[in-house]
Amino acid sequence: MIIESLKLKDYRNINKVEINFDESINIIYGLNGQGKTNLVESIDFLSSLKSFRGDQVESLIKVDSDFSLIDAYFNETSIKHQVRLVLSNKGVKITFDKQELKKNSDFIGIFNVITFSPSDVTIFKDSPKRRREFLDDEISKMSPSYYHLLLEYRKVLKERNELLKQDNFDKMFLDVLTKRISQLNLEILKRRYDFIDKLNEILKDKFKEVSKIEKDVVIEYESFVNKDELNNETVYQKINDKYEEDLKYKSTQLGIHRDDLLFKIDDKPLSVFASQGQMRLCIIATKLALLDLSYKSTGSRAIVVFDDVLSELDEIRQTQILEKVPKDNQIFITCAQSKEQIKKLLKKGKMFKMTDGQLETEE
Repeated sequence: MIIESLKLKDYRNINKVEINFDESINIIYGLNGQGKTNLVESIDFLSSLKSFRGDQVESLIKVDSDFSLIDAYFNETSIKHQVRLVLSNKGVKITFDKQELKKNSDFIGIFNVITFSPSDVTIFKDSPKRRREFLDDEISKMSPSYYHLLLEYRKVLKERNELLKQDNFDKMFLDVLTKRISQLNLEILKRRYDFIDKLNEILKDKFKEVSKIEKDVVIEYESFVNKDELNNETVYQKINDKYEEDLKYKSTQLGIHRDDLLFKIDDKPLSVFASQGQMRLCIIATKLALLDLSYKSTGSRAIVVFDDVLSELDEIRQTQILEKVPKDNQIFITCAQSKEQIKKLLKKGKMFKMTDGQLETEE
């Protein structure tokens, strides 16, 4: 997948930008606070329909404007497409190839971006919810059907929790919902376990390649059901056994909405036993592994965004990491380095300078 051009209007501090990109490497440089991250955030937004900074849609709209516009022309297997996103306080309206989508969920999986951000390293010590969101986002990009399973799960979970909050509820209907949510748990668990297994096959080698450290890094999926117990009867029984607790807390106490990921280095929790540098290299290795897995799963090359990540590394490691990205992936890099420093790194592609929300192509 290649983004050929991008138009932005009233997106954060960007008044108006119209730019043509290189199919290989695109470096956006400039002083801090000029809008470099805003630009690549808009590219990432096309993939997940949310900000990788965790901000709400309203925060992406320029002050004193009613809406923001993201308009991208991209090429997928020699077929050209156009997607237009209109962001307002009512949400996001999507037009794909001049057809307005009835459901935004139908766009998930069409546009795959893998972003490397400085805040990624906090995932190891952050909440289980953050790690679940990371897992769900990455699987959904490669498998839209998984995203639709999640939507149905959330709908049934909400319905079951609302029923539990009632003083006198229909127990037969609760059992119907318990059976349905058990089936959905089973389907999602199978997908999650399979995804983690495939990712781990790639991750071990990627970490050693980027870190030059002979340590094994793996991700363990922590769930209420072990991988060797994945059957409908077991999942249903475990959820049903929590009936008294569900009544006490008036919500569903067991399910994939409570699961977690544990990153380990040499069989020890990475968040405790790894240095800050090792954690940074681990998340970079994880994203590189996702790039490989995405291509194996979909046959399409994801777009790669390095948002102010490479500037934290020395020149040798910058080059090593860029060399690990397959040549067919389009890359976007933001940095605050000088033009001269960038030219040492950039063997091909384009440079752009960002100044107060204005983008200029550099020769």
